[in-house]
Amino acid sequence: MGSAIAKNILNKHENFNVQESIGKGVRVAAIPRETVNDADIIISCLYDDKSCFKTAHGENGYLAGMKKDAIHINTTTITPKAAMELQKLHEQYNAHYIAALIIGRREVARAGKLSSFLGENRQAIDRVRPIIDFYSGGSIAIVGDEPSQANVIKLTGSILSYEERIRNRNYEAPIEGVYGVNGGLKDINAILNTGHETDVQLSFCQIVKEQYLSIINHDLKDKD
Repeated sequence: MGSAIAKNILNKHENFNVQESIGKGVRVAAIPRETVNDADIIISCLYDDKSCFKTAHGENGYLAGMKKDAIHINTTTITPKAAMELQKLHEQYNAHYIAALIIGRREVARAGKLSSFLGENRQAIDRVRPIIDFYSGGSIAIVGDEPSQANVIKLTGSILSYEERIRNRNYEAPIEGVYGVNGGLKDINAILNTGHETDVQLSFCQIVKEQYLSIINHDLKDKD
């Protein structure tokens, strides 16, 4: 997903640094800190809460290399709690943190037609809106002034998506863009953890988690 976003930006923008090679026209950095050197805008697309904090912290983390007033656009699906912690960390480094959660499978990402939900103050969003437009041809919605609000919207959308699929018995994987059970389990755990922190019982999500664990135990984790 991240490479598709990067390629859409690269097609329309110069001076682009990455940590993973996506082809000609980019400079590949060895560590997160080098990736953000002299960057006004940083975009990340990682896996979970843990990976977001791992790339942020330490002498090689991106926070140590961020310019004052730089803006970090994080498209990773993480918990609202993690988003709030990352927002505070960025404030300590005089930088801005935007949660920019995306919806759409890989073929949609390659076409630059993802939908994005943004959370942060409007001034920061306005500065980076042209960059987000490069990969969000589907739609862009500003859901609030706090980054964590975008994470709530994304996790809520995930719950509704899982519920609809199970209710309609739609278990067939699309031709492209198979996310995999491990990815789904990661999101379900994020939803359950958020529910626990807010004293909200999510029995349906617990059932889905048990189904995912059963699938993994039967060695079917690579199926959608």
